[in-house]
Amino acid sequence: MIHYLKKYRVLILVSGRGSNMISIIETCRRFEWPVTFLSVISDRPCEAIAKARNLSIPAEVVNREKLGKTFQTELLNKINYHNPDLIALAGFMVILDANLFSELFDSMINIHPSLLPMFKGLNTHQRVIDENVSVHGATVHSVSQGVDEGPIICQASIPVMPSDTKDTLAKKVLVLEHFIFPLSIGAVLSGKVIREENVWHRKDNCEPWFKENFKLFYEI
Repeated sequence: MIHYLKKYRVLILVSGRGSNMISIIETCRRFEWPVTFLSVISDRPCEAIAKARNLSIPAEVVNREKLGKTFQTELLNKINYHNPDLIALAGFMVILDANLFSELFDSMINIHPSLLPMFKGLNTHQRVIDENVSVHGATVHSVSQGVDEGPIICQASIPVMPSDTKDTLAKKVLVLEHFIFPLSIGAVLSGKVIREENVWHRKDNCEPWFKENFKLFYEI
């Protein structure tokens, strides 16, 4: 059983289909983790908003296109209003302005479809194929000023097969994402991985079952 330090208030930011969002919500509910989902916020109208509401989670749009230059300020105001303990960027396709959000970076975690620091940015699956890389995967990391550069919390990998295309890799990596993102949230909130001097470490006194299950996916 995972023991938590308190009940946590979580905010999820999305931009698209919301599959990672659903994985996070359903995993927390399935294992009865003490998490309250404050809201799901999207920067555009998208499928994730409807899916969140179907799961009885409040959802709202801070429309980037309509707000223009004031978008990031409005987003910051909305986040501050909710005052979350943790902010999960679950397919949130926005580069946050460090001048506005730097004080929140420590409470933000993101999922990226590559084994960082390899293949930061977009089109990771095609780039893996183009460069004949033999191993691909996904990374959960903290948010920082640099794009996809924050301290790594967790990674999982798959072999790249000769028959793989960008589409088959995308499907395989998405399965990894749906596993390691909720796992990382549970690990962080329960204190089983801790951040020291800008690096995430698994605590030595974790229960044996946690070490056994998490060691396959944790990047020191």
